[in-house]
Amino acid sequence: MQIIRMISYRLVGINGQQVYATDQGLVSGSGHAYGAELSFNFDMETFYAEVNYSYGMVTRELGGVSYIPRYNLRNQVTGFLGQPGFYYNDIKSSGKGWAFPLPLFGSYNSARLPGYQSLDVSIEDEFQLFGKSVALQIAMINLYDRRNVYYVNNVTLALEYELPRMANVSLAFKF
Repeated sequence: MQIIRMISYRLVGINGQQVYATDQGLVSGSGHAYGAELSFNFDMETFYAEVNYSYGMVTRELGGVSYIPRYNLRNQVTGFLGQPGFYYNDIKSSGKGWAFPLPLFGSYNSARLPGYQSLDVSIEDEFQLFGKSVALQIAMINLYDRRNVYYVNNVTLALEYELPRMANVSLAFKF
């Protein structure tokens, strides 16, 4: 199944050129969001698989300036495998880096962080313990252990990175 959407919207933002208290504090803007999603499902009684791909492109115009907002995520792939009581899940993200402002050197959100890749995986098993349903989940965040840039300090231009490879184990009891 394929879904393609184009959304136009109105937005309000802070007037970055306001000098005096009597100047207009908010300005009207607009934006466009384009996207496509593809989803493939395979479902049997004993096995389930799903793969999803999404693409998005968002632009905003505010105060006569057109830019790509920070939250614009271009490409994402997710996958899910399972059978009754046991599940495997992964999320693969990759694409251009997030937009960020360079107020001293350029226009708003005119720069982009470096491209990124991340793979998060988890497995979950449900079982009975003392007559109660229990779910054990083991997850690994950033399996590639890639140093993806998460943030750039606008003043010092120092880089902040996403989490390194990190394991997580959780146990959930259902009453």
